[in-house]
Amino acid sequence: MPEIKRTFSGSKMNKDIDERLVPKQEYRDANNIEINTSENDDVGTVQTLMGNTVLTSKFPAGSYCVGSIASKKTDKIYWLVAGEKSTTNNVTTYKDYVAEYDIQNATFKYVVVDIYKVVITTGTIQGTSSNKFLYCPQVSSKTFNNTGIRLDMEVQAPNALATSNIYVTDIVFDTDKWKIYTSEGFTTASTDTVTFTADRVLNFQLDKGTGEPRMITGLNVLDGMLFWTDNHSEPKKINIERCILGTGGEQYLVGGSNAGYSSTTTTNTSDTFTGDTDNFHTRLVSTNDGVDLHVITTFDKKRAAWLEEEHITVLKKAPLTPPYLEMSSTDPDRNSNNVYSELLNFSFATTSGGVTSLLTPSEDVYSASTTPGGLTFNTDVEFKVGDVLILTNDSTADPVTFTEHEIRIRIEGVPSGTMPLAGVYNWSLLAISNTLGTGLQDWTVRLEQKPPLFEFKFPRFAYRYKYKDGEYSVFSPFSEVAFLPGDFNYAPKQGYNLGMVNNLRSLKITDFIVEDSSKGKDVTEVDILFKNEDSPNIYTVKTIKKSDDAWPSTAKGRGSYTIESELIHAALPENQLLRSWDNVPRKALAQEITANRLVYGNYLQNYNLIDDSNAEVIPKIEVSLESTLGSLAKFNAGVSGAVDSPATPSKSVKSLRTYQVGVVYRDYLGRETPVLAGEVGDSTVTVDKDQSVAFNKLKAKVISKPPSWAHSWKFFVKETSNEYYNLAMDRWYNAEDGNVWLSFPSAERNKIQEDTFLILKKLHNNNKAVIDNAKYKVIAIENEAPTFIKTNTKVIGKLESATNWVTSTTAGFPFIGYDSFVVQGATNFYEAFGTASGTGGLNNNILNALHSGYLYVRFKSSTVVGSYYNIASIKETSTGNIEIWIDGIFKEDMKFLAPLQTTGSIISNLDLELATKIPENKPEFDGKFFVKIYKDLVLKQKVLSKTASSQMKVVTAMSPYYVNYNNVVEQNSSQNSSLIKDLKLDGSKNTWWIYPPGSSTDAAVGAFSDGTVISATSNKAYRRAVRAWWKAFGANWFIDSAITANEEVDTTPGTGLGTYGATNAGHLGSGDQTDNSFINSGQHGVYNNGKNIVLSWSGLYLPGQTIGGDEFNHAPGSFGTGGTEQYNLGSADCHPDQEEIVNQLSIGTQFRFAADPDQWVYTIKAVSRIENLHNYDTNDQLGDKFHWAANKRLRYDLTVENENGNGIGIDGVGYNPIVADVSGNSAWTVADSDTNITIEFVEPFSEDDVQFTSDNPAIWETEPKEDVGLDIYYEATQAYPIDLNFKTNEQFVKYDSIANNESTVGTTNAWSGTIKVTSWSDQTVTLDTAQSATAGDVISFTAPDGGVTRLVVETTVSSSSTIDFENTPHEQTVTLPFANCYSFQNGVESNRIRDDYNAVFIRNGVKASTTLAEPYEEERRGSGLIHSGVYNSTSGLNELNQFVQAEPITKDINPRYGKIQKLFSRNTDLVTICEDKTFKILSDKDALYNADGSTQLLAKKGVLGQTTAYAGDYGTQNPESFAADNYRSYFADKARGSVLRLSMDGLTPISSAGMHDWFSDNLKINTTSTKKNSVPLALGTFDSKKSLYNLTIKQKSEAIKGVSYESPADTFYTISYSESSKGWVSFKSFVPESGLSINNDYFTFKDGELYKEHDNSTRNNFYGVQYTSDITTILNDNPGSVKSFNAINYEGSQAAISRSIATGNTTDAAGNNVSQADGLYYNMKDKDGWSVESLTTNKQSGSIDEFIEKEGKWFNHIKGAATTFTTSALENNTLAMDSTSHNLDQHEFSLQGLGIASNVSTDSLGNQKYTFTVENHATGSDGSTWDSTPD
Repeated sequence: MPEIKRTFSGSKMNKDIDERLVPKQEYRDANNIEINTSENDDVGTVQTLMGNTVLTSKFPAGSYCVGSIASKKTDKIYWLVAGEKSTTNNVTTYKDYVAEYDIQNATFKYVVVDIYKVVITTGTIQGTSSNKFLYCPQVSSKTFNNTGIRLDMEVQAPNALATSNIYVTDIVFDTDKWKIYTSEGFTTASTDTVTFTADRVLNFQLDKGTGEPRMITGLNVLDGMLFWTDNHSEPKKINIERCILGTGGEQYLVGGSNAGYSSTTTTNTSDTFTGDTDNFHTRLVSTNDGVDLHVITTFDKKRAAWLEEEHITVLKKAPLTPPYLEMSSTDPDRNSNNVYSELLNFSFATTSGGVTSLLTPSEDVYSASTTPGGLTFNTDVEFKVGDVLILTNDSTADPVTFTEHEIRIRIEGVPSGTMPLAGVYNWSLLAISNTLGTGLQDWTVRLEQKPPLFEFKFPRFAYRYKYKDGEYSVFSPFSEVAFLPGDFNYAPKQGYNLGMVNNLRSLKITDFIVEDSSKGKDVTEVDILFKNEDSPNIYTVKTIKKSDDAWPSTAKGRGSYTIESELIHAALPENQLLRSWDNVPRKALAQEITANRLVYGNYLQNYNLIDDSNAEVIPKIEVSLESTLGSLAKFNAGVSGAVDSPATPSKSVKSLRTYQVGVVYRDYLGRETPVLAGEVGDSTVTVDKDQSVAFNKLKAKVISKPPSWAHSWKFFVKETSNEYYNLAMDRWYNAEDGNVWLSFPSAERNKIQEDTFLILKKLHNNNKAVIDNAKYKVIAIENEAPTFIKTNTKVIGKLESATNWVTSTTAGFPFIGYDSFVVQGATNFYEAFGTASGTGGLNNNILNALHSGYLYVRFKSSTVVGSYYNIASIKETSTGNIEIWIDGIFKEDMKFLAPLQTTGSIISNLDLELATKIPENKPEFDGKFFVKIYKDLVLKQKVLSKTASSQMKVVTAMSPYYVNYNNVVEQNSSQNSSLIKDLKLDGSKNTWWIYPPGSSTDAAVGAFSDGTVISATSNKAYRRAVRAWWKAFGANWFIDSAITANEEVDTTPGTGLGTYGATNAGHLGSGDQTDNSFINSGQHGVYNNGKNIVLSWSGLYLPGQTIGGDEFNHAPGSFGTGGTEQYNLGSADCHPDQEEIVNQLSIGTQFRFAADPDQWVYTIKAVSRIENLHNYDTNDQLGDKFHWAANKRLRYDLTVENENGNGIGIDGVGYNPIVADVSGNSAWTVADSDTNITIEFVEPFSEDDVQFTSDNPAIWETEPKEDVGLDIYYEATQAYPIDLNFKTNEQFVKYDSIANNESTVGTTNAWSGTIKVTSWSDQTVTLDTAQSATAGDVISFTAPDGGVTRLVVETTVSSSSTIDFENTPHEQTVTLPFANCYSFQNGVESNRIRDDYNAVFIRNGVKASTTLAEPYEEERRGSGLIHSGVYNSTSGLNELNQFVQAEPITKDINPRYGKIQKLFSRNTDLVTICEDKTFKILSDKDALYNADGSTQLLAKKGVLGQTTAYAGDYGTQNPESFAADNYRSYFADKARGSVLRLSMDGLTPISSAGMHDWFSDNLKINTTSTKKNSVPLALGTFDSKKSLYNLTIKQKSEAIKGVSYESPADTFYTISYSESSKGWVSFKSFVPESGLSINNDYFTFKDGELYKEHDNSTRNNFYGVQYTSDITTILNDNPGSVKSFNAINYEGSQAAISRSIATGNTTDAAGNNVSQADGLYYNMKDKDGWSVESLTTNKQSGSIDEFIEKEGKWFNHIKGAATTFTTSALENNTLAMDSTSHNLDQHEFSLQGLGIASNVSTDSLGNQKYTFTVENHATGSDGSTWDSTPD
């Protein structure tokens, strides 16, 4: 008999190929079979699968394993379980887990137990509102607390909703129940449920969007640390050992009672736990000594620290607050005021043999019993044995800082008693000056201090945390600079500022161990860090361990460490300064460890700036300045009660700068936003120059709401100026061009360049600041003294009386504009300057100087000194006089010689001097350089001014008239000035009627000189009179009391205001005066008690014109066609000869009246300049003569005062230039419109230039250049909490902060004294003294670094030490501790050591940040990679938490290939699988290429190097499908319906191995119109024992809402791929949650439990459920032939047998009585085994009975399937051939060649008669045509 035989050596399914073509060794389908693997030696046969065995039973049913990993190094399995809730005795507990299984020892441990929720039903055991407790039932009969409730859990109950923040305070076992104490009481009913919650730690749960378990998408184990990410929460990391040690037990703490919670429980934290139970939430375990591990507890060792999410995040918390500094200039344990004193009336001499001599240094000890005796000081002191004291007898020495001394002694003994004490002190002599006298003297004594710390440095300190696994946090905010300056001491001879040397001798670093809620309870060490301002390097000073004394031992201790030397330890890596925070992703889909670094892919970073109301956060910050005056500044400001004091500095915010404040928000782990600075121009404050005397601070308040995710915020400050320098001026010298040379020490030469601007900050020889602008551009710099100032002036002689030398003729006197003068009588001249009295001519020195051009002459009086003029020649005239010619002409300064420029007005006591001016190098020029600046009046006042004995030198002079229409003087006969005077108004008004309209009563005027005849009725008469007067007055200065035409005037004497003034003007500019306030207000002439004088110039015309013609005041052309009025007096366009006078009319100019008998000097304090004034016409009523120069007036209103603060005239007694003498003395000269007076502009002058220098010099500051493009902000504050609670209150206000009620300052309710914070409880502070406060009061808290926070009182209290506050810290104003200089209160602000060039200076901060050009928002970097720092277990280096943004830690893949889904480290490369492409990234190396693109070599360039794509556009959207085996890995690409293998040969679509169509249909399923279909899970695991890749597919079908209402349906497939068969072996019935292989064993997880596969001899039993195996093969030999199959057999194990139990007889279909017994013996018993489920050909189907064994084979006959059909197969009594309700095959019918039956019909089912219809073919095989009619 022919036989078709099949073996299964191909060992794979083939669902792709046509049935006729399926290879013989392959099969169509299989389930739960194996062929190419075997438990024994049956490879190649079809075998059923061994079942799996559960290894654990630790989790509630319904739990889910979300991830697993094997540690091959330790032979352990770790898995993560999302626990299902469990309920026992009305207590429902919610837990998540991390578990461990030791393969070698077959032991299980809980690694982490996260109990995050407990719900109890109180039943009849309720709580009450007064008792603050309730009862919880026992979970079991055990008396240890396995309820899951723990301390600090929040409590929620129906009647407690209105009360927030209720938490568990204690738990005590009470007979048969648990007594739960709460922070507040509330009532519960019998049906109430009470919920206890804690923040989730592991956070394993269902995805809220899909309802699917949130699978762990990245999981690694490294040296006992487990890392994972799930793309939904923070990437996490645990230390497995320490977590196990904190998990389990039946006691809360080892050594505690059964309850383990009572506050009276004693604990023993030397023992830990073993992970044996899940009764308790995992406790935090760390170390105190760096070695032994302990459960972390409170200081009383009664409360464990629970494991929190922050303890297991990759990102480690960093310090939020800076360390604080306790600084002193003396030893730390004595007061700085007790280290200096006086020793009065003491002699360091002894008398021996009648001879008194000084002591000599020796070891002798002097005491009260020896001569000269012990020392008793004038004040109490605190000197110690061994102290060295220095003594000086200089009574002017500063007792605190003096260094020069005559005696040094050492203290050898101190008086008994409590220090400080005055005496008696024993001593020995170390040194003594041999020039001292032996008599009694008074001595100033001070302790010779040890050398200061950091003398020439600006050190800052910070700290960082170290965690047990070696991670280091980022730095804390840095402290203020540890610097104690001295009093101002900046003398030019020293060349540096001794006040800017560090006097720090005691430094204590404090507050680096903050409370656990801010610090993190798992911190094991704290590094104290040091940074100098001039270096980017950070150094460790000390590592503080928990066992060190510096670590606090009490609950309120915050750490203290004393710096005793400048020795530092190791330098930290330079990248740490750039590490402001670690950019660990918030979420990440992919994770891997490569190159010893942690890499994340497809990660989420940043946040959206959205507040809690879902509105965009647009930062708005109010910034202001807070300024405090020190004692010196108060004294200089004249504050009542202030006393003069040294220029003692304090830190400050530099003036002359603009500061912008930005805010940075932080999440709870420390991620920071960039600086948010608000709109352009917002949040800025400018510190003006007048604030340089104050101690300044910035204040900032955030007006906008914070982002909803923010936990804290910081302020950052931007100030973009570059460096600046201070310079101490040595001397000043007049320059030849009228400017000033300043000399500075040459050591300061590099501080200044020619484009530098200098700012005068401090007065010369005075401790007062210069608050005027006083900014000067450097005009020139000379390294040697300029010739002009080197010139040495020596007076040769003088003629002391005018009568001795003044000629009697006008031509011989040195009037202004002359170039010579005559000395009367040569004899007088020779007597003064000759070689012999009256004969012999001039001496040789004068002659030589004259010939060399060095001979000068000047004139002087007792109070006025003229300028030197160079003598060109000296000649004796024929008349016996001496005629002297000068180089040039005499100038205005000579007017004081003869004020009226007549011989009659020559002053008396006039001297003539001759002097030589010869260049000469002086010692004062040595070591100096010289800077020329412009000499202005501020400079004259603040620097160039002399002492009271100084003389005044006339610089120039002016001769103003006085114009008042009450008393004008007629200038010529045509003016009719009397007409002007007659028309003044009566005394009741102060305006002058200039333009009356004219009337019949007007007096006739007559003809004017210009030919105009004015009739009595002309309304122009008076206007013409005024015009004529001003034209005759000409171009002159005058003291102004004359109304202008711009001002409205009365139209009729005594009545109303007219319309001829400015209201009708058509030619007025914006500066016009448009009313009569000038006269009505009295602001004219000399007014305001002489504090103001109004000077005007009339007659402004262009060069080349005269006042007498029809000149114009504007450019040629009519006014209406382009002409422009000209008021720029003193310029090239308008009276250039007045430039010198105009320049003098500025602030700071000094002047006097020549006619003033008291010669008071006045200083201009303010200037008001008014243009566009017109004398007689504003609206062109007189034609083009409106444009005459005579119509134009320029006015200066000067505010003046003399050195006593008085004005001109001194209350009507002193000289007034417009008021006649009223003092009773001889009359003085006053001005009128025809008489001028002389105003002399003067400056101080001294013959002795020693006064030019000073030990308290003027200080200049260079103006820095601004980095306009620099947008760098510096961290200026600590992090302040958004929410004030028990975790953050001390962060906002530290213990010992000084409290003050700002709302009561200056009232009777003001707080007095120093009030300190002693403790916090939530939002309630406790002060050290009781105070009163009203709700709404603002309480400030000042920290040691000067920073100030504020809170608002919530509830009014009276005399209480506790105060409740509103929870609004973010809304309060903060005073920033930011400082960038030290203010000396005298205008000098220094930020540099000794103010030396290039010396260390204070910078704006350490940590920098900036704003972003693009909006800051949440960003999913789907194609991005980011990696950590390196890990090295050998060296103990662990930087896996360090993600330093400033370094190249990111890499991006082309986003066109979709988002990264999986990372896998293979052969030092990083395999990166995206959604649409798979790549290889070189790890810890990079490729270098030749020009042709070939690889030349590998270079270590970066962590993530060149990216190379694998061939084929395959990726994945199911990273959980990834599984790896050695160098092979597998994953599913559901988007393409493919499964891929990545091996050394690249990517291979293994789904194409006979299963392409199946995977296309089942991996990629589409949504229909009624159903949403998806594949939410494609789990890949690798079975290393069988070398199988198992892929579990979950198909999910959900009804579309509103369209269909079917229940969701899930379909699972598990299918296995074998590398040995290169195909898919079989489907499997098990559906694991996760799986892994280790040690050649395969493990899977179900309901969170661990199962071992291939370990259960019960075949096909998976997770306790029994399944069957099947295989579908195809017998397709000769597929073109029709075959009849008679029997089937197989070679193999037992066939399935169904026991036959039938006995007796029965009736068959024909009605015969037959036996039911089969007469066989093989089926007497049921047996499991193989059977044929179906047998189908393309023609028919059949079946067989049970296999029967015969001759080693199992066989039986094949039976065809009986023909069946149902009524549903009939349509109108006709069998539907396409119906699926029958198996009738018409092809079986042979109708004698008629054709094929196309239909079968019957009239009823009962008659069993059928009619067959045969359809004729249209064409026969022979070509004939058939009848097509059916037969």
